[in-house]
Amino acid sequence: MPDELLDAARVDGVSEFGLWWRIVVPLVRPGLAVAGTITFLSYWNDFFWPLIVTTDENMFVVNLGTASLIGPFESQYGVLLAGALLASLPLIIMFLFFQRHIIEGLTAGATK
Repeated sequence: MPDELLDAARVDGVSEFGLWWRIVVPLVRPGLAVAGTITFLSYWNDFFWPLIVTTDENMFVVNLGTASLIGPFESQYGVLLAGALLASLPLIIMFLFFQRHIIEGLTAGATK
């Protein structure tokens, strides 16, 4: 955040809360959306940490539960595909909700 922009707002008489709410938040929102989305995706798709920590099959997260449906001799493909759909729905909904902010954040530095 450039100090000149904040100083110009202070000279115009904006309070500190107004400075934060009207200037800082709109400029930082796309970056926060991208960082939040990437962080959420990394935690949602994490497989090894829940596998190490949980020992009871009743406590498995969605990814571990879906992976446990694949057996050595038999696989229930209908249940497996339903679990994969349920595991991907929160990611799709989050992307659709934050799509505009994500695109803004990714293309913010791409101007000539």
